Amino acid sequence: MTSFAVPPSARDRLDYLDQVISHLRQVDNVDDLYGLIGTFVDITGGFYPTIACQSGCFSCCTDGSMPIVSALEWEKLFAHLRDRAPEQNSLLIAQSREFMDLHWDALWQLHDAAQHEATSANQDVIKKAITSLKGTRCLFHNGRICTVYDDRPAKCRIHGYFLLKTSEMVQLHACEDERERLENHFQRMNNRSVVYPKWNPFEAKLRLMNDDPYVSSILPIWIYSHLSGDEWVDQVNLRPNFEILRVR
Repeated sequence: MTSFAVPPSARDRLDYLDQVISHLRQVDNVDDLYGLIGTFVDITGGFYPTIACQSGCFSCCTDGSMPIVSALEWEKLFAHLRDRAPEQNSLLIAQSREFMDLHWDALWQLHDAAQHEATSANQDVIKKAITSLKGTRCLFHNGRICTVYDDRPAKCRIHGYFLLKTSEMVQLHACEDERERLENHFQRMNNRSVVYPKWNPFEAKLRLMNDDPYVSSILPIWIYSHLSGDEWVDQVNLRPNFEILRVR
């Protein structure tokens, strides 16, 4: 993958956005996609240095925020998990089972919502499910840091730096606090124009790289689908039978 150095001036960064997005067509694996996302994060951060979504902030890891993760991303993450120390995995597996037991219905609602386009009706379902998860945190966050940071999914990487466009709206992919900061920026500037990359072409690329049909879910259910008792299954399964898994 070609490496990039972000230009210092705002005008050059605008031109650079167009140059870098052209490289998305060449991406054919998750590592290169993550690298390109990182470049766009750097560019966006150059335009908006006050973005709070940086290392050390973990608002997006708490209160039910659940990134949607494709099968290929899970494959990369699962390889990382299997290489971890046994005591780390034992703790994660125990916590995962407890988390699923406590929040079973809400987690499956989020899984189902992830299979559809982000419409306002779908967002209402997501908000209701997330409300019931308030006070929780991502299973990979230990209260201080993300324990899988280098292998975290794309949706974690883009938080605060990308826009999500649907048929009904354009929204910053960020927590409420960060969206409020952006809204305050609009009011100060008396202008609603922004320079943020859109997530949509990156999601389209993820879909192309994954097998057809496209398989995705939230992390707690990916974890649950790869448990055998108190251990991991032997091999990654990129097409779990979610309908069987959801039957208790």
